[in-house]
Parts: sequence; C-alpha cells; structure tokens
Amino acid sequence: MRTSYKVDEFVDYAGNTRKFVIAAVSIQSNGLIDAYDNEQDDFVVVNNYEKILSVGISVCRPSDEFDENLGVTIAEGKAIKNQDHAMYISDGGLVNNKLVDALLEQEAEFFKKDPGYYLAGYNNDAKKYQENKSLKEYEKTLEGDAKVTYNYLKSASSKELKAMTDMLCLRK
Repeated sequence: MRTSYKVDEFVDYAGNTRKFVIAAVSIQSNGLIDAYDNEQDDFVVVNNYEKILSVGISVCRPSDEFDENLGVTIAEGKAIKNQDHAMYISDGGLVNNKLVDALLEQEAEFFKKDPGYYLAGYNNDAKKYQENKSLKEYEKTLEGDAKVTYNYLKSASSKELKAMTDMLCLRK
C-alpha cells in the first residue's frame, strides 16, 4: 500500500479559507467485478483488477490549527475505509507517480468547486448558513412597528408565542 497526498486550500460557504489534504492510496488487490447474467442465471466475471486507487479528503475546521500529519492520516484512513471515490485498475503497472499526481491535482480542483461531493453534510450546512444570513439581512431592514413587534417576539416565551399564533390563526 502506498499513499501520495497534496495539501491545498479552498474558500468555504462562509468565506473562510480552509486547508485540506487529499490523499490517494494505491491498494494491491486481486479482485473481481462481477455482474448477474440472466441468460446463465448466475454471476459472471466482468473484469479483474490488480489495484485500487482510492481517494480520501480531510478538511481543517476554521477554528483549528492545521496539522499536516494529522490531515494525511485522516485522508488516508478515509481512502482505505470508504473507497467510494476509487478507480479499479486491471493493470497495476498503469498506476505510477504521474497518474497519481494528475489524479490528485484534478480532484483537488474539483473539491474546491464542489466540496459537498466529498464532504457529507457540507451542502446542508451551506444551505443553513445562507438561510441564516438571509434572515439576518432581513432583520436589519426592519423598521417602525415591524421592528418593535420583532423585538418583542424575540423575548416572548414559547407559551406566549403559541397563544399569539393560535389567536392570529383564529382571526383568519
């Protein structure tokens, strides 16, 4: 097993510049890819592969200090454990430094454009962040009675809010 990696950075949905490590792990394997053949009513070998080239990414949180060694360890662990971003290669000799470096460069650029492809929950977090940002912008525009009402409702108890909501719904 051999690991190559690249350290890079991207700007997240909140405008934070964050470092990340992308690792490619070359794993020896004697695997088979099979498929079900309806005519033979059995599985048949579609391809043999000698190596798996799996990619994993670790991302530093905005509040943490970047640690390259820890980042490599995490990215490597994700590549080995998950193998959901992997190439299955029938000729192990095709996997060389040039191929791996090109793959790392390509996937690092892709990650910068679409972090949610690799990071679970990233797109939901980005959506929540944008919704909260929009609400804060709207809050800044409130004036007059709307601002007074909003400030009152912010401090009201949930019991009081429910009673007011019920009362307003009955009026319709």
